[in-house]
Amino acid sequence: MLDRDFAHTRDYLLSKLPDYLRQRGINPESKFSCVNPAHREHPLTMSYDASERKVRCFSCGAAYDLFALIGLDRGIRDFAGQFRAAHELFIGPVPYELELQLQNQGAAPDADSVRQPRPEIRPSEGSDPMFEIDSGDYRIRREEPRQNPGADQRPQYFQPLSPFTQPPRQQGAGTVHLPGGGLSISANPQAAAPRSFGSYQSPQPVNGAYRAQTFFRQPGDELQNDYDYAEYLKSCARNAANTDYFKARGLSDEVIARFRLGYDDHYIAGTDQLGAQVLWRAAIVPYSDKAYMARNTARDDKDRFRKQGRFELFNRKALDSDGPVFVTEGEFDALSLETLGCAAVALGGTGNVRAFAEIVRGLDPSINHTYYLCLDSDHPGREAADELRQRLYDLRVPCIPVDIAFPYKDANEMLVKERDELISRLKNLDSLLMYHLAPLPSEPVSHSLIASSEDLSNLRVSDALYALCARPQTARMLIADIISACQVSLVYAGTLSQWEYLSSLVQRPRSEATSAQNTFWKSARLLEIGSDHVADDIISGITACRIQGEKPFITVADLSAMPAERCAATATELGRMCGTYGVPVVALCNPAAAPYVEALAVQSISVRLTPNGDYACETLDAQGQPYTFTRYKTAAYEA
Repeated sequence: MLDRDFAHTRDYLLSKLPDYLRQRGINPESKFSCVNPAHREHPLTMSYDASERKVRCFSCGAAYDLFALIGLDRGIRDFAGQFRAAHELFIGPVPYELELQLQNQGAAPDADSVRQPRPEIRPSEGSDPMFEIDSGDYRIRREEPRQNPGADQRPQYFQPLSPFTQPPRQQGAGTVHLPGGGLSISANPQAAAPRSFGSYQSPQPVNGAYRAQTFFRQPGDELQNDYDYAEYLKSCARNAANTDYFKARGLSDEVIARFRLGYDDHYIAGTDQLGAQVLWRAAIVPYSDKAYMARNTARDDKDRFRKQGRFELFNRKALDSDGPVFVTEGEFDALSLETLGCAAVALGGTGNVRAFAEIVRGLDPSINHTYYLCLDSDHPGREAADELRQRLYDLRVPCIPVDIAFPYKDANEMLVKERDELISRLKNLDSLLMYHLAPLPSEPVSHSLIASSEDLSNLRVSDALYALCARPQTARMLIADIISACQVSLVYAGTLSQWEYLSSLVQRPRSEATSAQNTFWKSARLLEIGSDHVADDIISGITACRIQGEKPFITVADLSAMPAERCAATATELGRMCGTYGVPVVALCNPAAAPYVEALAVQSISVRLTPNGDYACETLDAQGQPYTFTRYKTAAYEA
């Protein structure tokens, strides 16, 4: 059982290599610079192989799975230590049973988990094994790389330091100091084995991404690169007015000042293949005094980001008070929402979902938050949002995924291109989130169709919208004839002049005896419409009658005088009313509006008057086949 549990856990962790690459700022879906510290070429020679769950470099031959890459980053040589680090990063503390498995059986990685890379730099025969590289701002003294740097040496990553950076303390077997303004690294001669510094590599970006360590501290992590950048960040903040980059991204002066955004027009981003400095005009976004992000402001340069120090959640203090909080992927997205008055934090990358969930787990339970998850709309962003939603659900924390920037990639892009629309969405977010799509009803809704002269005389209709399409005079004659037949109680919705003309067409009984027996014609009444909002008038009138206790009746809405477009708009509102209030409506429409109203009504009947005064009706049956019938003119009452 233990063997199987261990194997399943190992396979699951191996599948998380793409997430780990994203934590380092690497896009696993495209080629990127080789992570082998001894391979210093800038070209994009490494890619992620999904079939083998490894990254491979086609130039130097280096290959790493998740465990080997974590070991390379953290200086962990043994597989057990690499496994523990990966387990803590993606699952949590290693359970006791798995710990026994690691100790008792000495689980080892696959033989090919780290392929020995081809050495890139070798000293000439007879030369001193120690040599120096001087790139101007810093000097690196190192030994010749060993044959397998990924397996038995600890990598050290260094960014060129600002003049304001304070020197770091001693760590491990190496000592780092700043002689004469340059960076010098020397090995501790008393170490058990000489440590090679051939693993030096200035960070190489890939397609606009950057390499960085995990942004959040994990339990047991060593506090590396814990420099104090406070003076440097202050200097950059004083230079913020020297760039229009923040204003071009739509950020307000208040946000620029509150988040201490700055500018460095000579930011040292690393070196090229020839050892020359790479300088940026960089926007500086602090996380704290111990960490910041540098953003290359050159629009056409794909090399865009650098991150310095150990990173906490961006704008962590937004979680210290009650209220809704937007969770974004990038820092500028969070700054965009803060500009518009919303509390927002940034993960800094899709690989930091678990770390954010752990931060939420540790918050004061008395603080009430609803998290709006608005990560980027690309595939990694959607996957991260799904994972974060599940983790917050497990913590019983309210969260709502929102694509607030649709159809743009992120909030900052929309802030720049459609600021007013973004403001409107944020202001009306609650109502937008309450909108829902109606599902199919559990039981099918059946409607009666008028299929005969008798159906039409009695207006046997369901609680839906029906359309009688004819010339206005023909339509009014037909309704007058139906009233004369004394078979149905209806309300005529029309203007006063239309009602008077209709009334003149109704045949009344000529004797008191006949009148006493046929009283339905007296039930025909007028619902007068006189404004431009015909549908509202009809809805208000029907509602008032039903509130007064009126028995159910059929409403005949005379829309025959309306242009086609207005008739269609009014029919749409009447159809909505039928579904909401459960009342039937028969709309009278002119032939020009017939194609529009036919699409809105449950049944549309075209009516024409024959030479002998009967009504020829054309419609469709329940199977959608053409169907015709004739309604004969009502005979006059006898004396």
